[in-house]
Amino acid sequence: MARSRMGHIRRLSGAGLMSSTAASRKIRGMDKVVANLNREIGKMRKGSIIGLASAVEYIHADTEKTPPLTPVDTGNLRSSWSTRLFRRAKRSFIMFGYTANYALYVHEFLGPVKWSRPHSGAKWLQYAIYRNLPVIKHIIRRSARIGRK
Repeated sequence: MARSRMGHIRRLSGAGLMSSTAASRKIRGMDKVVANLNREIGKMRKGSIIGLASAVEYIHADTEKTPPLTPVDTGNLRSSWSTRLFRRAKRSFIMFGYTANYALYVHEFLGPVKWSRPHSGAKWLQYAIYRNLPVIKHIIRRSARIGRK
């Protein structure tokens, strides 16, 4: 009996929140959050790319409704959200994040800031992933069950 492998979530351009110009910079704490999520996904025997995509859609929606929200000045950061799905060697991957060249700077800026959007703030994506881990796992498991039928 062939065993299918579950996909993993990867961060866009190696850091999750920015274009390749800033890929060498590191987001503090994000590696741990994504590693924990990937460990949980790895425990699932079967899964589907649809479940991963649904989970990422849920994360993105949460960044817009639960504080801290995605910061907004001109709207470029919010509109730079990107999701890419692909398969390699029988494994599914999804890369997601913000492609605006300043996304990393805004995400990691922990100093005193008067954000122009109420309830927005630094580390919005990291917090959205962390607080929704149980929901993300449920979405992926549900999709895996549907995919087996």
